[in-house]
Amino acid sequence: MATDDAMQVEVFYNRWKAPVYRFCCVFLGDKDAASESTTSAFFEYIRQGGSLELTAMPTRLLGLALARVQECCAMVVKPNGKASNLAEAVLM
Repeated sequence: MATDDAMQVEVFYNRWKAPVYRFCCVFLGDKDAASESTTSAFFEYIRQGGSLELTAMPTRLLGLALARVQECCAMVVKPNGKASNLAEAVLM
């Protein structure tokens, strides 16, 4: 039973890891931080008992990835040296 669950989680992770990673990279611009955010989002999603959907990416997973991205860069320095939040930086 546990082996089947682990296999389902592995299949789910392999299906969605690349798009979630690219999503994190867009915001962070750093491969290591994006990888860490991706892994953290998957762990949290599985911990919360999220559906292991393979046909469409669960929006909750993407929301958790965005939350991890925001944690990684809660403060971003603007070119003029002033600090702002991530949302302002993305809209620049």
